[in-house]
Amino acid sequence: MLKWSSRLGCMAVVCCVLVLQGCKGSSYNPVIKLTPGDTYALIETTHSSGKVSSPTGTLDDKGMVELHYELKVLDGDSTTGYTIEGKISSGKTEESIGIGGAATIPFQNADGRTPDQEMLDAVRGKTFRFSLSPKGEAGPITHAEAFHQALKEVDLTRFPGLNRLPAQARKQLLDTWRSGFSDGALQSTFKGTFQILPDKPVRPGDSWTIPSYPDPQTGATVNQTLTLNHVEGKHLILNSSETLEPDASLSSPLSFSGKATGTITLDTATGLCTGQQMKMDLNETAPASGTYTIDVKVELFHM
Repeated sequence: MLKWSSRLGCMAVVCCVLVLQGCKGSSYNPVIKLTPGDTYALIETTHSSGKVSSPTGTLDDKGMVELHYELKVLDGDSTTGYTIEGKISSGKTEESIGIGGAATIPFQNADGRTPDQEMLDAVRGKTFRFSLSPKGEAGPITHAEAFHQALKEVDLTRFPGLNRLPAQARKQLLDTWRSGFSDGALQSTFKGTFQILPDKPVRPGDSWTIPSYPDPQTGATVNQTLTLNHVEGKHLILNSSETLEPDASLSSPLSFSGKATGTITLDTATGLCTGQQMKMDLNETAPASGTYTIDVKVELFHM
């Protein structure tokens, strides 16, 4: 299953204080303003369905991943930026594979847990850090030694269902499972979460482009455009449009292209993104060919 945890539009787990510029009530210039010691929660639920063809068979891939993140502001201000300490506090997963219309293969161990659940259980509560600039640029993952060690100790080769897959499909799944909790995947998630702010005041109808960045999990470069659609009371309604372009320079086992569209709701009183819905249509180009449809729902709140 493709675990899409990288491009979810807004999902701002930090408080983006919207400062009115120019004519009162007409333009908005979002700035990240946090209080050290505050903690924010992000709940990300992803449902995916895909069909992948290869010389050794056709795979029907369905799954669900729900991840609960906790992000604590350690220090910083709206001028110099912030240090964020994060962890995955809980979650759940489902995974099943069907081969050429044959019986579905569930990927579970003797305890009923999926590979994603095994890794999730291993890293639960293990902290990491990243920097966050006043305009939302998320830096590399650091201070993650315990997180890394926990992942190394997970043996993904012992799941019985793997032996029922062709060799190419088996390797593809192992590489995909491992990539889902990599530093690159985490950083890409937080880039997609925070790196969404315009570099100048915007009004309804205005659009801005986010600097392109790599997503190692999909082997693609992500390009995103956001538009301030309209204002509803104390909420800003944003439209998000993304494209993924394969990037051969990335060390990824997979290569995807495609598009994603969605809506984002921002609360102007707190600056929080209170809701997000995204639909993605992706084409896999390596190591096999196939298509995926992915639906993402995000809830976030101050803890």
